[in-house]
Amino acid sequence: TSPRLLLRDEPLAALDHARKQEILPYLERLHDELDIPVLYVSHAPDEVARLADHIVVMEGGRALATGPLTDTLARLDLPIKLGEDAGVVLDAVVAERDAEWHLAHMEFAGGRLWVRDHGLPVGH
Repeated sequence: TSPRLLLRDEPLAALDHARKQEILPYLERLHDELDIPVLYVSHAPDEVARLADHIVVMEGGRALATGPLTDTLARLDLPIKLGEDAGVVLDAVVAERDAEWHLAHMEFAGGRLWVRDHGLPVGH
């Protein structure tokens, strides 16, 4: 069949962190290859930050905000809880990968940064 929309309702909720890290690249690739909208429901901001282009923040069954991922996650007035981890979302491209150290060199408008390699190809 040729679906026009995919609904993923907490697909990784029952998995530990290591298994999530194994499966996330497949979810990213599926989204890229199918080129159809994906509605991804999750309480895990790290998953949403990795997979989403657009986000709807909900609380108590109501939509509090909607918009592009980077703009919405940057809002301080929203109840987005990232746990003990601080974070930032950058629009970046993989410039190179270091297989020995499992790092990816990311380029973005403000410069360059080495981060943990998630297996994305150079140029992605």
